Amino acid sequence: MASSGSGGLVVGAGSLLAAGFLANHALHKGLYGTAIVAATGALLGAVAILSAARRPRPPAPADPAGTELGSLHAERRRLATLLDQSPTPLLTYDGQASLQAVNRAARRLFRTDDFVVPAPAGLVEAISGAKVGVAHRVELNSGPEGEERAFALSVTEIVKDSTPTRLIALTDIESEIQVASAAALRELLEVLSHELMNAVAPIASLAGTAADYLEDETPEARACARDALATLVRRTQGVVAFTDAYRDLMKLPAPDLADASLRSTVGDLRILFETSWRGEGVRLKVTIPEADIFVRMDTDQIVQAVWALLQNAAEATLGNPPEDREVALSVTHNGSQLCICVEDNGPGFGDVNAEDAFRPFFTTKASGSGVGLSLARQIFKAHGGDLRLGAGEMGGARLVASL
Repeated sequence: MASSGSGGLVVGAGSLLAAGFLANHALHKGLYGTAIVAATGALLGAVAILSAARRPRPPAPADPAGTELGSLHAERRRLATLLDQSPTPLLTYDGQASLQAVNRAARRLFRTDDFVVPAPAGLVEAISGAKVGVAHRVELNSGPEGEERAFALSVTEIVKDSTPTRLIALTDIESEIQVASAAALRELLEVLSHELMNAVAPIASLAGTAADYLEDETPEARACARDALATLVRRTQGVVAFTDAYRDLMKLPAPDLADASLRSTVGDLRILFETSWRGEGVRLKVTIPEADIFVRMDTDQIVQAVWALLQNAAEATLGNPPEDREVALSVTHNGSQLCICVEDNGPGFGDVNAEDAFRPFFTTKASGSGVGLSLARQIFKAHGGDLRLGAGEMGGARLVASL
């Protein structure tokens, strides 16, 4: 009959093998979280094997042929082989910079037969500071070219030769990091291209309108041309500044706050809208306070955000007859908060969940990219406000922004 120590070895070996191969499978499938859980399971399996192997064993019953003792030795050899074959690199660390490779995967990773000499300072620091049961990311030089790769590091505590020791499992997550980085870059490029097209299209239209006015030599036409060109210059400068801030393709830049005229900002938006949507018969109704108000904000970002809302609203009305296409922009200020409301008489969002409407790349339009509302909300949040979806009084969508 096998002893309890033998049972612990069997359980530990089973856990180790199952977890190790599960970690490998999860990584190939891109299941990063599952891989980390599996690596933690490999740790537990290794702990069970090491603990059971060291546990004092009661004297075996007399066996003249020595069959039971030989069987136990054979079992331990088999379990040691299983531990060695685990695909998860396992290490032990005694707290004195003594880092030892436990299995073949670890020896192969660090190109050593036993101790890792010299122990990588960054790895030792990560092991010492790691919390038991919590996965940590660490960068290691591995491979024939010594390239740096990312690993998920999990630790647990054991006692080895009466010395508190850390048992470490390492899971290679470099390929998953690269895939995630590539996906994030693609999403950011899509956001950037979408917003640039939204900004450049009305500028191009405004430039054409200004050119038409210049063909007319009447004083009225000349005055309109000057207004159009002045708005064109301001919006072009805003797009250039907005694009420069995105150059590192990392994140939305922090707002560059300054006092800005509310009347001037809304006036620019009105001109952009009428230039872009007059041909489609979409009318814009604007309501602002009678007295001009100066608001502390990043004008370029706020114009970009509100323009995205106006674009969406105008597009939503195109299913209506030309004489029934209307968008409303209203701005109120109560002394401490600015409220911007954009509403249309289109079909609205229907049964779409309010949070889904702001999820990046979620769209109800066949040709939409689903980034305008998400970016607009980020801009308002960066200004200490928010963007919410409400019930429209015009029968369509109603978006309310605050800052």
